[in-house]
Amino acid sequence: MRDRTVNAKVDEAIAAAVRGLKGAEWYLKNPCTLDLQAEAARDQARRWLVAVIPTLPPHLAPPAGAEEIILRRLAGFDTPPPRKKGRYSGGEFKIRDRIIVTQIELITKRYGFKATRNVATRDYKKTESSCSIVRTALGRLGVKMKESAVQEIWLKRAVRAYSPK
Repeated sequence: MRDRTVNAKVDEAIAAAVRGLKGAEWYLKNPCTLDLQAEAARDQARRWLVAVIPTLPPHLAPPAGAEEIILRRLAGFDTPPPRKKGRYSGGEFKIRDRIIVTQIELITKRYGFKATRNVATRDYKKTESSCSIVRTALGRLGVKMKESAVQEIWLKRAVRAYSPK
């Protein structure tokens, strides 16, 4: 049986990971090819248009209904064409993976857990790692993912340029 202080530390770390992942459930559960820079540019353009269009003289104002179409397109409400069936190309889970890597880094730094653990350690000593804690937090949010998948995301972070070396 583990020490109560260890259990409390693990429970606290899991609660922190759940708080950190809360609100990102959609990105964690669904493939997404969202380009954050393009999204930021669209948002900036939308804000600019909302501010400028009402100030335009009548002869420069967009035709009736055009303003709504432009703003709707910039807000991202128009859905892209459906994705072809088949295996994912590899970029669909960038945002999900980045969120997971960030949580592992935070748990490792804040609570002092090792980022990963050996399979033998998992079964024999029952010690926790940041990857196991994040996997538990994901499970509490309804995201089904094995610890080995979380660990693989963590181990590939340098290849994906998520974290400085």
